[in-house]
Amino acid sequence: NINIPTNSQLKEFISPSDIKNRNSNINNINKESGISNLISSLKKNENLKTELNKLKQIENKIKEQIKIQIQLEEQEKEIIPILPIMNTKKYKFTIAIELDETLVHYCEEDDNYYAKVRFGSENFLKNLSSFFEIIVVSTSGKEYSNIIIDNLNKDNKCYVEHRLFIEDFTERQDLSKINRDFRKIIFVCHDYDFINAPKENIIVLKEFLGEEEDREIVKLYHELKQFIKCYENIKDDNLDIRNVIPEIIERINIIYENYED
Repeated sequence: NINIPTNSQLKEFISPSDIKNRNSNINNINKESGISNLISSLKKNENLKTELNKLKQIENKIKEQIKIQIQLEEQEKEIIPILPIMNTKKYKFTIAIELDETLVHYCEEDDNYYAKVRFGSENFLKNLSSFFEIIVVSTSGKEYSNIIIDNLNKDNKCYVEHRLFIEDFTERQDLSKINRDFRKIIFVCHDYDFINAPKENIIVLKEFLGEEEDREIVKLYHELKQFIKCYENIKDDNLDIRNVIPEIIERINIIYENYED
C-alpha cells in the first residue's frame, strides 16, 4: 500500500519560501516565453518588411525597363522613315498625291465596284514623272490600290515611283516621316484633313466624285508644267517650292476652259 501524505505533512516538507520561489520561477518562465514570442514575431515582421522592400525594388526596375523600351520604340518610329531617300540624280522635286477622290473615285453599280479615273490623271502622272518623283498615297488596302495604280500607268510603264497604303501608317496619313525635304515636296489631296503634313506644302483640289466635266487635274498639270519650264535648268539646292505653291493655288482656282488633254 502507498501512503499518501496529508496536507499538514506536506507543509512540513515544503516551506513557504519554496512556494514563493516556485511561483517566481513560473512567472519568470511566462515572461521569458512572452518576450521570446514577441522577438520572434518582430523578426518575422522585419523579414517580411525586407522582402516587401525587395519586391518593390524589383517592381520599380521592371517599370523602368518598360519605360525605356517604350521610349526606344518611339524613337525607332521617329527615326525609321517610310520611304528610302529620293534619287536626286533623277528628280529635283516630289509630288505626293492622293489616290482616292483625287485621281479616282470608287463607284458601285449593281453590286459591282469600279474606279472612275479623273480626266487627265494618266497624262498627269506620265508627263510629270520625268521631273517630279511621284508618290501615290491611298487610304485603301494595298491589293486593291495596286490594281488601280497599275491601270493609271500608261504604255505599261511605271510612272509612280512609290506607293503608300493604309497599312503603311499608324495614324492619319502621317507624311512627316517620308524622308523628304519639305522644301522640295508638294502634297496634292482633296482635303487638308486627309494628310498630316505642313499646310504650306499642300495643294487642295476639288473632291472628285466622278463628274465627267471635271478638269482639276488638268489645271494643276498645266501650272506644274510652267513651274518646270521656269526651274528645270536652275541648279539651286536651296530652291523652296513652298514659295510658289500659293501662286499655283491661286492660278488653278481660275476657270480654264480650253486646255488640251
